[in-house]
Amino acid sequence: MFDVENEGIAQGTAGITCVAGSDRFGVANERLVYTNQRTAGAADTVLLIVDSAGPLPTGATYDLTTVVGPVPPNETCATAGAPATAAATFTGDLSQATGDYFWGGNAGCVSFGIIGPDMVYAATVGAGRQVTARVTATSGAWDPAINIVDGTTCASSIGQTCLASSNGSTGPTETAVLQNTGATSRTVFIVVETSSPTPGSFSLALTFAPIQTATYTQAPISAACNDLSSGAAELLSLTSVPAIGDDVTTPLRVLPFPFSFFGWPMTHFSAQSNGMVQFHANAGGIPSADFNNQSIPSLAAPNGYAAPFWDDLLSTSGSVVRNRVFGTTPNRFSVVEWVNQVGVSTRFQLKFFETSNVIEFHYCDMGNRSSSSATVGLENLNGLDGVSTSWNTNGATATGTGWRYTP
Repeated sequence: MFDVENEGIAQGTAGITCVAGSDRFGVANERLVYTNQRTAGAADTVLLIVDSAGPLPTGATYDLTTVVGPVPPNETCATAGAPATAAATFTGDLSQATGDYFWGGNAGCVSFGIIGPDMVYAATVGAGRQVTARVTATSGAWDPAINIVDGTTCASSIGQTCLASSNGSTGPTETAVLQNTGATSRTVFIVVETSSPTPGSFSLALTFAPIQTATYTQAPISAACNDLSSGAAELLSLTSVPAIGDDVTTPLRVLPFPFSFFGWPMTHFSAQSNGMVQFHANAGGIPSADFNNQSIPSLAAPNGYAAPFWDDLLSTSGSVVRNRVFGTTPNRFSVVEWVNQVGVSTRFQLKFFETSNVIEFHYCDMGNRSSSSATVGLENLNGLDGVSTSWNTNGATATGTGWRYTP
């Protein structure tokens, strides 16, 4: 165990302040980095305390080596370098960094419980534009996280609010998008961090583009249901893995063709038993089986979905969720179908189309089930925008009807 304590507090006094520490369970060698973030020119004297969490054998010894030097590039906001204004890729190594920032539990942050190493990069985002920050672990098996914070503060404090963030899985990639809706440019800091005990190198790709807004045109259509009784993949059924049940979702599935959702390119989708499909921008997305349908838009999870009939549906032995792709390149379309989820004899479909990126809902047979307790519509990946067709309102999903959403 290795701690750095403030020098102004007497040894053994209650309330001693630890400014950095390292205690990796079961590891004989500890490495700790402390960064002096006081104002320029102000020195900081600290105590280095070597400790142990358990009893030591008689004559136990240790070696302590200290190196004092300048703060490395990208270690803190002050050394983040010139802000990127155009597409750029950076590389770093969190195994050589220290943990300078912690915003656990604050609005918009995903750092709760993360006190591990972090590195910082800057970007200037023009008015009406957005920056997409995508971090990928490039060595070892560790889980990155990413926060985008205000460039005027970058304070490691309880009051700090993250502007955008991502820590959605144990996968190697996380993506966060910040939209500048203001009238002037703004500079932000992108903080790459992790709680993994053995982090390694990473790449951070920044891309800039005009803000992608919801431009879908919504229109009622007549139902035109495709036959999925043969040739379809059973996503959720009694024999699938996972099996059909109450509040169940599929794992991520690779999209069968390029597809954009609210202007953002998607790579995967997931379908759940409660009548909705989520689209995911990378393999790190977390599928939701939430039965508690929300209004559109809503910051509350889940986000990034198309909901032909999102409700607390009941699966039975005859229920199935299945998928089949129709057509030929570049005019293919994928159909996700729910059978007997809202009643003994019910069927409805969601279709999404190659090239046009159109989404359609088709209500083949809804029996006597109404939309009075369901969400119908689309919501984007950050929950800030969407197309609300119906929320807990009767009349939106009658048999033989449907909806088309054209971007």
